[in-house]
Amino acid sequence: MNKRNPIKSSPSTLAPVLFALAIAAMLGWASAIAPAFATQSKPQEHKVVFQVDSNDVTAMKHAISGSINAAQYYKSKHEGISIEIVANAAGIEMFRDDTSPLKDAIAALRTIVPGITLSMCGSSKAIAEQKEGHPLPLIEGVTVVPYGVGRLIDLEEHGWAYIHA
Repeated sequence: MNKRNPIKSSPSTLAPVLFALAIAAMLGWASAIAPAFATQSKPQEHKVVFQVDSNDVTAMKHAISGSINAAQYYKSKHEGISIEIVANAAGIEMFRDDTSPLKDAIAALRTIVPGITLSMCGSSKAIAEQKEGHPLPLIEGVTVVPYGVGRLIDLEEHGWAYIHA
């Protein structure tokens, strides 16, 4: 009877193989979780838009205080935030240099949140100018967008959180 000799492995011949398998497993595990660690080390960027569509001073103040609170909250977490206030309809009064009841508060807001974007609906502005018969003077730093509602839709479609003031 001819018996084949089974290959016998000794601990000294298995050790390099097991070590190689362990390294390969660790490398595979590390490459699988590396993207998760990469995103965790990068600070998160938040985006929020406040809509002001009435000439109610309380609503305007909510947009200002909400902007400041959001900026301070994410600063405390060492995370970034982009903030925009969009004024449309009767809310355009907020950004009018001649009638805004909150010019000083808006100036303070721009100091506290230097990167904030202030947008006014161009359609609402044109309607008010036609009705009043003169161009509307705007507070410094206000940008006119063609349509406030279009701006809100664009921002929301790009991941911005929406807050109605």
